[in-house]
Amino acid sequence: HQQEVHLRVAGHEDRSYVDLCDKSWRVIEISADGWQMIKGEDAPVRFIRPKGLAALPEPQAEGASVEPLRALLNLGGAETEENERSFRLILAWLVHALIRPRGPYPVLVLLGERGSAKSTAARILRSLVDPSTVPLRTPPRNPHDLYIDAVSSWVISLDNISRLPRWLSDTLCMLATGGGFSTRTLFT
Repeated sequence: HQQEVHLRVAGHEDRSYVDLCDKSWRVIEISADGWQMIKGEDAPVRFIRPKGLAALPEPQAEGASVEPLRALLNLGGAETEENERSFRLILAWLVHALIRPRGPYPVLVLLGERGSAKSTAARILRSLVDPSTVPLRTPPRNPHDLYIDAVSSWVISLDNISRLPRWLSDTLCMLATGGGFSTRTLFT
């Protein structure tokens, strides 16, 4: 009997499932009615955990607010319409990154001047969706390296990209829309 396995987020019927990656193998089941924590064995989906995946923070049922997140992100000094729009886009990215089991996947680009805490923001946001022992990665050298990152992480977080080569742009777009990559398997 074969069963499809998923990395971090999966969908089944009208529900999404998020693997907390904790030692108890707990899963968050998300539906139109809300969310609940369930045992992994009670979920209709199965997850894999490649090396480097870390546990998600346990969600809070009541009293949670996104305002502390706003304070952590450097969106610019005073409250402006642009800062509010940026924060709402970040929140939309967070929600879609957690509940969208199939592409197209959201892409978030953090832009700012040198020293504006883009890397810090990327680490924070990644830790809320797909904590990893390697939260930020250097830009890959080729599409093959990027695909390797994509099969071992739910979120690909690239740091310090001063320019975006055409091949990297195309490959990121293909991954975001659900494209794949094929390579031959080597046997010894």
